[in-house]
Amino acid sequence: MNLTTPIQIVDYDDHNQHQLAVRTLIVHSFAAKFEALVPLAPTEIVDLLGAIWVEQGNSLSSRQFIAMDGNQVVGVLYLKWYLKKKLHIKKEIHQIPFRKLCKQYGLRNVFTFMVGMIALDYKPGPQECYIEHLAVATSHRKRGIARQLLITAQKFAKQRLHCEYTSLHVSSKNTPAIHLYNQMNFRGKSSHTSPFRKFLFREPEWIFMISPISDIEEVFHCSNIYPLD
Repeated sequence: MNLTTPIQIVDYDDHNQHQLAVRTLIVHSFAAKFEALVPLAPTEIVDLLGAIWVEQGNSLSSRQFIAMDGNQVVGVLYLKWYLKKKLHIKKEIHQIPFRKLCKQYGLRNVFTFMVGMIALDYKPGPQECYIEHLAVATSHRKRGIARQLLITAQKFAKQRLHCEYTSLHVSSKNTPAIHLYNQMNFRGKSSHTSPFRKFLFREPEWIFMISPISDIEEVFHCSNIYPLD
């Protein structure tokens, strides 16, 4: 980690060589959820995620930002929004190597993993920008990277998409993340208990939070008051 090098926020789509690094960061950041879902090693989960996950770079309804410390991926945020027209999904279901995956990881693990990914999927409504995931490398926390990513997403949502608000889901047990989101002007709109998600991820309660785009200047002000994640 180089404390003197400024962190750069860039578009993921322009840095496809970092696909493995992005998946690895996501798996490590949400290790507890993935480990609850399937009894596989982190490297196996990274491989499985890459095999079945639609590559989430830039599209007509999504944008993924990554934080770079030199050549190292240290943070990632995926933003998606409502689109009236259906998109052609890059990785069709018939392109997923099910036979190979089941032979390598077991039918039950592959099936459970795919069900889990479907359970986490959220479809944003009109005028909504949804943050599907936000992750920062353990070695780079407390440096304000999560805030940089959130501010980048908020600016993009306001200036490019003209959305009314950004939203996200967070586990009720993730108090550090909730504290950060509150500082960044997100407010809990609702909470719900999902027996299905509890069974899959051992996370029974989820909080849905929103931040109005009209309050974006207050978000910038908060980022100066609270400079660390």
